[in-house]
Amino acid sequence: MTTAVAENGSAATLSPMNMKPTTETQIQGQAPLRVARVIVNLFSRVGKREPPAPEKTEHIRLISIATSHFVEKARWGLDMLEESKESPLFYTEDLHTPAFASFFTVPASKNKASQTPMIVRSDDTVMWGSDTILRELCSGKNGAPINLYPGDLKDEIMELEDELGRRLGASGRCYAYGSFMLDKQYYGLAIQQTTSNCSKVEQKVFEKMFDKGIDKALIDLMNINDEVMETSARELRAMFGELSDRLERTGDEYLVGNTFTAADLAFATLVYFIVRPPECEPLLIPEKGMPPKLLGLFHELAATKAGQHALKIYKKHRPVDAAGKLVLKNVNQNHNPFKLF
Repeated sequence: MTTAVAENGSAATLSPMNMKPTTETQIQGQAPLRVARVIVNLFSRVGKREPPAPEKTEHIRLISIATSHFVEKARWGLDMLEESKESPLFYTEDLHTPAFASFFTVPASKNKASQTPMIVRSDDTVMWGSDTILRELCSGKNGAPINLYPGDLKDEIMELEDELGRRLGASGRCYAYGSFMLDKQYYGLAIQQTTSNCSKVEQKVFEKMFDKGIDKALIDLMNINDEVMETSARELRAMFGELSDRLERTGDEYLVGNTFTAADLAFATLVYFIVRPPECEPLLIPEKGMPPKLLGLFHELAATKAGQHALKIYKKHRPVDAAGKLVLKNVNQNHNPFKLF
């Protein structure tokens, strides 16, 4: 069974949230991608963690781009389920770079989707899109212990969640990627950010190919240009302003119903790379050397009431380790096919 779902549409002035999908035909038709897939598949592997507890009997594979804000949204929900003793679910994160993630999502979805996050369940059910994953696994369905869409708040939560995805998803991604990729002096940081936690071969191949076509392909996929950058910055400021006003007006601790819901989780994750919560340290590169204009906007937004709300949500509700950091539930993906002993 395959559930075909995409992320929400974006604001009309921004590139679509659901970026142009990659198909098997496209991978096969482009020699650099075809060769890269052969190398990556040869020297890396898809692994599986051991169950962390006896009650964890159902495994989920999360195919991801580590630093994606949409992936972090799905990851947070999965961490809550794995942390719950009442849930049989545990997962392994299958980490990849932008562009190369399609080598794994396309076959997993039988050529129906290339985006992340994508999950593959024990019964081979495949789902993609952070909204779909969260709503399927964390809405109390089939007795699931986590319900981020409680009772009569569900419609309001989903409406706000959709708006957050439309307005913050594309604008945040375009502004962040564009700040690094429209100026080649920041290519090193872009590579460092996008290849963290992947297999060594995937990191190396991505790095070698980055300025030989991957850069232009990603810019085209997101339709990044100076006008879109300005539009993205305006939209980010507008959304943070509106949410700050909402929190100020209601005086509530949370966005909907004065309780922690998918609306708070969605907002916090979609802006984690902007407000930079300490819990997300494993996903973030240091600020040193980052584009000044990017840092200026990030610091401005983090100081707003909405920005402080996102930081509070991470501090109070994000599952973390003893050091207060989120944990990537991955395994060693490096593989040497020529090792004889």
